Amino acid sequence: QFGAVDDDAVADEAPRALAVGSGAAEGIWVVNQLGDTVVRIDSEANEVADRIQVDAPTAVAADDSGVWVTSETLDRVHHLDPVEGRAIRTYQAADGVPDGPTAIAIALSGIWVGSDLDTTVARIDPDTHTVDGLRLGGITGGIAVDGNGDVWVTVRAQLV
Repeated sequence: QFGAVDDDAVADEAPRALAVGSGAAEGIWVVNQLGDTVVRIDSEANEVADRIQVDAPTAVAADDSGVWVTSETLDRVHHLDPVEGRAIRTYQAADGVPDGPTAIAIALSGIWVGSDLDTTVARIDPDTHTVDGLRLGGITGGIAVDGNGDVWVTVRAQLV
């Protein structure tokens, strides 16, 4: 089934990435980079159901633990409560978030964050709030988790 939302406000805000949420975060989550928002689309009604303000959002992942949003220009990862629409916690560069985070995925092993400005991929442990880095041979293009829980990362050009 193909779904579309006829919402000019969302289209004008430069939608950049989307994720399918589950549990408390059920719906289609879209980051709108120019609008500084993350919206939840009700996939059955094909309409915007919620709108959360987030500065410079670039990537999103969502599950029952909440909505995770990267902010490339602010070097942050926000963990949002999908029901209340507020930040549960914000991780910053000082915590170990890579420079300019642009990719994010949720795995059983943690929240994985990559960047197209940094050769490090980070793993956030949502229980201990620690951030561990893993050096790669280049910059991250994208991150995905397969059905076994393995994390896959595309690695692009090496930084000079």
